[in-house]
Amino acid sequence: LKKGVLSLTSIKNKLLVEKVTHPQSPLSRGVSDSVLLSTLSTSGVLCIPNESGTDQLCAFVAVGDPATDRYRNIILELFTNERAIKRRTINVTLEKKLGHAPLTRDVSRVLKDMCVSKDGRWLLQDE
Repeated sequence: LKKGVLSLTSIKNKLLVEKVTHPQSPLSRGVSDSVLLSTLSTSGVLCIPNESGTDQLCAFVAVGDPATDRYRNIILELFTNERAIKRRTINVTLEKKLGHAPLTRDVSRVLKDMCVSKDGRWLLQDE
């Protein structure tokens, strides 16, 4: 999950694998959804309900890359309100919040890391 986006279901499946392969691990007792969501939140992960509302897509707000982190948080915030966003809307929002035009290559890196383009709009995409 360091760079891209994972669904909450994918994260829970990875924890189940941990439970089976390492029965002595503290995770072997399982983790409730509320504890998992709380832990993700305090770890700098933002979870956004997916389009169907049956799962959540989770991504780090910052990944330690100064060139892209300033864009990443703003872009993720956009997805809390809309499921599919035009590139122009992303650029206008970034410019408004940052006070300057965003660097196209860095915005493209963030979008390619977390999203897929479909019908002229960007959507968060589970790895």
